[in-house]
Amino acid sequence: MQTPLEHSFFSTAHLPRSSRFEAWRESIGVMFEVRQDESSKGAEFNALVDSYLLDCMVLSRCCAHGQKFERNRLRLARDGMEHYMIQLFTRGRVEMNLGRSHIIAPTRTIVGFDLGDTLDSVNTDFDLLSAFIPREKLAPLLRFPDNVQGTVVDSSQGEGKIFADFMEAVFYNAPSLSREMAQMTAASLIHMAAAALNQSRDVLDAVPNASMHSTLLRAKRYIDSNLDREELSPQQVAQAIGASRSSLFRAFEPCSGVGNYIRHRRLNRALRRLVSGRSDGVSLRVTDVALEFGYSSLAQFSRHFKQEFGLSPRDAQKSGQQFFGGNRQFEQGEGVSDRLYEKWLATVL
Repeated sequence: MQTPLEHSFFSTAHLPRSSRFEAWRESIGVMFEVRQDESSKGAEFNALVDSYLLDCMVLSRCCAHGQKFERNRLRLARDGMEHYMIQLFTRGRVEMNLGRSHIIAPTRTIVGFDLGDTLDSVNTDFDLLSAFIPREKLAPLLRFPDNVQGTVVDSSQGEGKIFADFMEAVFYNAPSLSREMAQMTAASLIHMAAAALNQSRDVLDAVPNASMHSTLLRAKRYIDSNLDREELSPQQVAQAIGASRSSLFRAFEPCSGVGNYIRHRRLNRALRRLVSGRSDGVSLRVTDVALEFGYSSLAQFSRHFKQEFGLSPRDAQKSGQQFFGGNRQFEQGEGVSDRLYEKWLATVL
């Protein structure tokens, strides 16, 4: 007898109208900060998430009224999510602010999101499919694994159509799939997602020198594995990966330089430790976190931290604990079916 896929179904339909958005805000809070879009305030709100655990990934259908989604740096540090979210909009559209650029993705487009990156977007009333894919599964297949955020793919032709058609076929046939078939199906979906993202116009218009791109990836991997080393420097990185200083500097020009990248990664990792790390039930000391990420001077760490985030390490620690320490009001059995998908997103991927 086949073992069916694990299934989760969340809905606000049976909750009092006055409680629906709050229940949704709390549930989707596993990933995003949300607030209702100005155009939808005052209207009746509903949201639905229908999900399957497909081996190493989660495949979901989500329908909801218009709203704003955010992932700020404090949220990134607290939840530690770094997987990719690839969405197919079957109804509605999304608008995203990406630094100096503004992306508008209409209905029937595929949009790539990097949950390890900040997010500022607005959705109109929407119905979409989402594939949540572990970074370690998809990143090695991508030309530019750090540039997925805001990538838009046409789903009407080529690799985009193949991925969209297969994604819809898998989701709507998921009840008949067995767990034994899940691994093969997930692998196929991940490879099709990579093919679609790699062939998007955003990627093709920005193909860099292959050697330079290889230098950048090797350097980033080395830096992220050695953030605790006080002696970590551009010169040391160049020696470790066997690259010249000039080639390393050229590769990091889009990242505002090697030194800035090292400092940015250290401070982001330190922020994550401050707001989520505990030792025997007691908050970690700021001094210990500074030492852990290569700072011998607490004053220098505090100065760099405030320049990066606009608040002191201690204030960031307090804000994170207060913001994420609240009790959950809407539990299972209160008309929302279940919230199993939250656990999958937070712990499985």
